Amino acid sequence: MNISKIKVDPLFELVKSLSIIEKDYFRKFVTLHIKGDKNNYAQLFDVLAVMESYEESAIKKGLGLKNFPKQLPRVKNYLYHQILKSLRTYHAEITIDGQLKNTFRDVEMLYSKGLYLECKEKLNIAKPLAYNYDKLTRIIEILEFEIKLIPKDIGFEDQANILKQLFEERKIILEKKFNLYKYELWFNKIYTLIKSNNKIRDIKQLQDWEDIMKQDIFHDESKALSFHAKIIYSYCWGAFYYSTGNRKMVMELVERRHELLESRQDVIRDTPHQYINFLGNKLGLLVNLPTMQNTNIEEDKIRFFKMVKTMKKFGSLWRS
Repeated sequence: MNISKIKVDPLFELVKSLSIIEKDYFRKFVTLHIKGDKNNYAQLFDVLAVMESYEESAIKKGLGLKNFPKQLPRVKNYLYHQILKSLRTYHAEITIDGQLKNTFRDVEMLYSKGLYLECKEKLNIAKPLAYNYDKLTRIIEILEFEIKLIPKDIGFEDQANILKQLFEERKIILEKKFNLYKYELWFNKIYTLIKSNNKIRDIKQLQDWEDIMKQDIFHDESKALSFHAKIIYSYCWGAFYYSTGNRKMVMELVERRHELLESRQDVIRDTPHQYINFLGNKLGLLVNLPTMQNTNIEEDKIRFFKMVKTMKKFGSLWRS
């Protein structure tokens, strides 16, 4: 079937993409932020949430003739944007990046009001948080604003020296950011190779991989200047060894990713998809462990179900 020819309803697709927690949050959001006809919007949302495929006749049946809106497209458009608004609010509360973005909006507002000391106080709180979670883009934004505050003379005794320090700090972070861009670029090239063919079957395919892995940034892990760059470094080498059939090296690199992630428990909770990806890779390898190492079936089963238990525990913590 040609997917491009399938009729897709944007609102329906958005509703079906929501997690259970996001749906519950939206229902609370509706009662606080949608004035008038709020029950109709909530009912339309609930009808769409249980539909397997989009059908307007099912909406009519679910809402009933009395509650069916006369201008359905307008109502759907409004509901669509209210869901997006609720998602922005929800994720701003639960993610570090969202919290930092909100702080930065506050700083911009305070700056426009001439409240420079309050700006500085908020930046002093946000900066260590951004560093702790390796949020390079947010650190750059914070540094830019700190530089912007220097001429306002809010307690900076040695402006020239402080400005020099901020410029040096910004240079280091920009180098880390550019370094991360390089890893992301080559990661996407590797992902394209995997999508086209995840096993190397001839010299030409091997050459494509070797052209990537001979890049300077893949010589050793020290070339990765940030936490996320190190994660991508390990993933890329793991993908290479997987494609060449070297499962033992894949396992070593998956374990290295595990080590990195476990060293940053706060990052795991903030961006759980990285840990989920690791768990999936580890389980896949454990299935084939006896062919990779000298382990018997019983040892393999113990390790496999230990990993399954870890996945269940992590899943329950993430959803809480």
